[in-house]
Amino acid sequence: MKHANHPTAVGAAKLAEVVECGSCNHFHPLEFNGDCRDNGHRLSIDQLDAQYGPAGWIATADNT
Repeated sequence: MKHANHPTAVGAAKLAEVVECGSCNHFHPLEFNGDCRDNGHRLSIDQLDAQYGPAGWIATADNT
């Protein structure tokens, strides 16, 4: 899933990258390699929007 509001302009700010988790239906930081039950690393769309803004993050699919 790609977040619908990400910027496409050249020179746009770097987006926060997260992975959409097929196990818990939340998002994890790209470098996360832990337990989905870890609330500090399990984020909702609302949490991502609040932290980075609606256009400040992008999600990729979980490949597990």
